[in-house]
Amino acid sequence: MNTTATIPPQWKQEDEQNAAHYARLFSEHGDSHKSMDWNSRASQERRFQVLADIGSLEGKSILDIGCGLGDLYGWLNSKGISIKYTGWDITPSMVEHSSGKYPEAAFRVCNFIDIKDSVESFDYVFASGIFTFRQEAPKLYFQTALQKLFAMSRIGIGVNTLSTWSTKPDEGEFFCDPAEALNFARTLTSRVILRHDYHPGDFTLYLLKADVKV
Repeated sequence: MNTTATIPPQWKQEDEQNAAHYARLFSEHGDSHKSMDWNSRASQERRFQVLADIGSLEGKSILDIGCGLGDLYGWLNSKGISIKYTGWDITPSMVEHSSGKYPEAAFRVCNFIDIKDSVESFDYVFASGIFTFRQEAPKLYFQTALQKLFAMSRIGIGVNTLSTWSTKPDEGEFFCDPAEALNFARTLTSRVILRHDYHPGDFTLYLLKADVKV
């Protein structure tokens, strides 16, 4: 499936709205999980743990899409996991803060959706919490993200999103059908794992390259 030609122009407007939303939160809360719109630090880190369970990350190169304040990098450091980290985000104030907080890592203002043929590749690509406020063709956005991020990975990707299996869905947020997501992922690779065991309203997908050991 080639989604590049079907990207709706409204996604750019949504990206601008999302960047402004997180910039406001950061201005209000500073270096806090609240700036990333997480209910708690524990909830945020629970998802980090599931992403990290994809395989051995030690010594690997990691691209963190929607990196925000670099919290995934900080969490991996706290666990003693040494990686080559790159973080991309669409909110300039957060990227600036993260660059100052973690000068040894690489942070960049970048929207992955704009990249057509990336010459960059990373062992693992992660995306945590980037789908929540998608309203314009959200399923297509999710599928486009899987396709693009998987193409940039050498070993695999891990993404999480809200689930339609949730008992308490909130209006104005995108809830993805896990079965549909799994079926689409299988068009990209046969090595797919669905995790719906860590939170009743959230799931994580791992997509792994067919010929790479983890």
